Amino acid sequence: GINMIKKDFMGILEKEGIKRLDPNGQTFDPMFMEAIVSEESADYTEETVIETYQKGYYFEDGDSKQPIRPARVKVGKPQS
Repeated sequence: GINMIKKDFMGILEKEGIKRLDPNGQTFDPMFMEAIVSEESADYTEETVIETYQKGYYFEDGDSKQPIRPARVKVGKPQS
């Protein structure tokens, strides 16, 4: 029952333009993400999200996106 209510609620939010952000594997964007932990490695060529601790939310209106709550993430950085 709870999962069905959650699914319905998320459907209502998405109809209103509120989207969930799960940025695993994406390039780090400080506008929509908050880096909690970072890790340097030769495997990365740019700042990349390795792990998501808390999903974020943003409002999408046509071509514009406005953050509501940033996603809290672990970021992989290239070695300096």
